[in-house]
Amino acid sequence: MNSRLLRAWLNAPNLRLLAVWLSTIGAQAGPNEERWWPVQKLPKAVARASNTPASSSSQAGLQMIIQSAAGLAAKAVNEGRGDEMVWVDSGNQDVEDWFARLLAVHPALEKSGSFGAWELVDRYSKKGVIKGYILSRLDRSQGALNAYRPGMDCSVNVATSLAGLLDAVIVAEELQADAQAHGLRLLLDARDKTQLWCFQT
Repeated sequence: MNSRLLRAWLNAPNLRLLAVWLSTIGAQAGPNEERWWPVQKLPKAVARASNTPASSSSQAGLQMIIQSAAGLAAKAVNEGRGDEMVWVDSGNQDVEDWFARLLAVHPALEKSGSFGAWELVDRYSKKGVIKGYILSRLDRSQGALNAYRPGMDCSVNVATSLAGLLDAVIVAEELQADAQAHGLRLLLDARDKTQLWCFQT
């Protein structure tokens, strides 16, 4: 879906329809399904990704690629289009212990190996899980994490909101040449856009 089609779809009637549909999910849930958190299907295999520390803009950009690829892999499993999810290393031993217990409870869960950000992109592009990329700009304004401030760049928020709809990974502008070298197609340029853009188009 290109940006023109996306803008055409993101209009007030469609957003109201989406809100109504989401409000009916709880009403349709059975007695053991009354939950607000979505259910994730178990995959057949798990690939491991190294979550590199965000010590530079390129490292932070690689984290965005890994996290968005992991989200698309999980979506594909839920939709029956994929059978593999991504475990992102966090460096947290408690979380790693939880993962070890998960593998022990599900011994049939295959381990596909360890992959870097661009290896994940290549892997899931070939499987049709990744259709392209959304271009964003990393926020470099000064302030507390997750705190709004004037002048902050919100394009990553826009990209995050639309990545699942477009089956796109989020690519920071510093890494655009790499994305193109890996054959990714630009689906949307979210730079200089804010969350209000989604509702105004």
